[in-house]
Amino acid sequence: MFETLINNALKTGAEISACGMAVFYPDKTSLQPAEAQIRLLNKSESISWLLKGKLYWSANNKIYISALAKKLKFEGAINEDVLFNFHAFIKAESTVFQDVIKYKYMVRSNSVSMSKFGPKYMQTIAVSKEIVDFVSKNMPAHLDEAKALDFSKNISLFNLLLLANRNLYQKEYDLVLNNLKSYSDFSRNSPYIPRKQRLAYLALTASPRIYSGLLKLYCSLSNSDVTKRT
Repeated sequence: MFETLINNALKTGAEISACGMAVFYPDKTSLQPAEAQIRLLNKSESISWLLKGKLYWSANNKIYISALAKKLKFEGAINEDVLFNFHAFIKAESTVFQDVIKYKYMVRSNSVSMSKFGPKYMQTIAVSKEIVDFVSKNMPAHLDEAKALDFSKNISLFNLLLLANRNLYQKEYDLVLNNLKSYSDFSRNSPYIPRKQRLAYLALTASPRIYSGLLKLYCSLSNSDVTKRT
């Protein structure tokens, strides 16, 4: 992996070099369509690709020029890669990306990302909100992409809350539900919202109780790994 990343960085002079990756969960594998083409992205393109998930939010499949990396640090107990990468891509003028799978990430059953719901998971939407606020003020051309990220994070967290004991986390539940309600118009009109999330949003805003039952049934039938975190 490092040979590919270093060679691409040297060839292009990019400050960040990234490659494709595969994520292995206990019962499934996550792979994106890959191509070997080397792409040199400017700052705007890099931010766009990052917000859309095309560059992956993990820091594991990337190298950063030392002058850039030394100015940053990982913060938080969860989603620390997201904020680190966002700040890195803001500072970098260019990124080189070759979508060949050179890094394989194993998510084990005792991984932090597979742990049961707790207040620390609220950091996921705190991070995405921070990104939205920054983009809104400094990079408005990418605001819809940032909002789509925040929307997705809130949907995922809402699902986890429904599968956990909601009565223990009423404050967190109300916060996430109100966040989602604020996206009513955006969810209908944004091209960045996947159809699956759009339908989920319509169902949960129509009736959270019915949506909760359908979600639990779906997770049970599909043996979703999210059920292991509740």
